[in-house]
Amino acid sequence: MQAGKKTVTVLGCGVSGLTTAICLQRAGYEVEIVTRELSPFTTSDKAAAIWFPFAAGPADKVEQWSRDTYLEFEKLSKNPDSGVYLVELFLLAEDVNELEPGWSLSLPSSSWRVAEPAELPAGYETAFAIKIPLIETPIYLPFLVSRFQESGGTIHMRTVTCLEGLREPGRLVVNCAGLEARTLTVDAELYPIKGNIITGKIQGDEPWLRCLVDDAGENRLAYVLPRKRTGDIILGGTAMEHDDSPEFGPSEVSGIYERCLKLIPELKDLPVISMDAGLRPGRKEIRLGWDAELKGLIHNYGHGGSGFTVAWGCGRAVLELIEKAGA
Repeated sequence: MQAGKKTVTVLGCGVSGLTTAICLQRAGYEVEIVTRELSPFTTSDKAAAIWFPFAAGPADKVEQWSRDTYLEFEKLSKNPDSGVYLVELFLLAEDVNELEPGWSLSLPSSSWRVAEPAELPAGYETAFAIKIPLIETPIYLPFLVSRFQESGGTIHMRTVTCLEGLREPGRLVVNCAGLEARTLTVDAELYPIKGNIITGKIQGDEPWLRCLVDDAGENRLAYVLPRKRTGDIILGGTAMEHDDSPEFGPSEVSGIYERCLKLIPELKDLPVISMDAGLRPGRKEIRLGWDAELKGLIHNYGHGGSGFTVAWGCGRAVLELIEKAGA
């Protein structure tokens, strides 16, 4: 098959579906997206959305996909309309032995350093200061939709209950359905990882406003992410495996507040805008490849907590599979 002579249907309009669709468009394919939900109602819209590999495998492929995505976000950060920009994130630890910088393999060597003692919150012994992309989802996802549509892409809103129904002669299908793939493919390896965030409103240019994450210590998964474009601040988070409840429970709210206040005590009077829960598509390994039974079907789902982090790398991997099949 040759680029431009085949059409592709992408199932799903979250960050994975949109990014994959745009990668295929760039190569000359005619692409449509079929989706049940459109931004701002996708799971991707509820993400804290920073570049950071989390809860995804296999490690070697995630490393490559993350590196490819980082480089694309670097380019996008130069476009003020994208909602993407580089920030310095402090990855905190109470003990120096807790920090294992496996993520550094996906980063340019100049993009991280060991933090100075004066930069650490109380109770923390060390941290890495990492220059990473922060993605403001209320800006970035509509930006991707606009780019897709301006390049001739079409979006069809409907619920899909059978992948085979999307297939027709001369058309490829890419399954980026996230957690919905659990029923569409009867994939027992796919499971929900519930995440929660609290969105507050920044009151001014406060000197204590920084991007902080505790990924390993007593306050594990506490993060504070100021968004300079929208003026919001994101507090998180949770990673509750096999919890498919869409509700944001009181204990989850208080737990996030308690952990984040240990990072930045000044957050105690933060005005709250919203509280959201989303279900990440967890899987031991991201499923990216041709379906063994349905001809013309490629899967790209199971990204865990790394949907934004691997999006461009995975989109290009889908394109490579298609191009290789046509060689």
